[in-house]
Amino acid sequence: MSPAAPTVDCDRLHPGLPVPDVAAAVDFYTNKLGFTRAFTWPDDAPPMFAGVNLGHVQVFLERREAPADGAMVAFVVGDADELLAFHQAQGVAILEPIADREYGVRDYMVRDLAGNRLSFGHYIYNQGEPVTIERVDVPLRLEKRLAALLNDLARHKRMS
Repeated sequence: MSPAAPTVDCDRLHPGLPVPDVAAAVDFYTNKLGFTRAFTWPDDAPPMFAGVNLGHVQVFLERREAPADGAMVAFVVGDADELLAFHQAQGVAILEPIADREYGVRDYMVRDLAGNRLSFGHYIYNQGEPVTIERVDVPLRLEKRLAALLNDLARHKRMS
């Protein structure tokens, strides 16, 4: 009998994407897709490996031939519509148009220069039947900060 798998605390994932030209890929990701350059390696020659960041997520770009159909990475972002507008303004070709999907995400897909598919989306919190919230008048005193926080949360989750 094999031993039980250990409990692993994994706090980061760095997907790696194959690209034939790391410098061109870094340029595309930073100038067209809105990522920031984290690093390239080596420093004294054409890069063979790089890291680009989107928020707190870092993607590795590695110089090697991509499979014929490329790889696929999905990013969960704050506002997919806003990012889509930026991508369209940068002339990025949209592979799949933005839509609300049955799996609870509003997303769209693009391709990078190496043929890798990149999905960008945000969760849909108001999918399904509307929730009726019963309101009860209760005399209470609510701190302005807490009231503002509750309003922001309701707006974010598209609740009334």
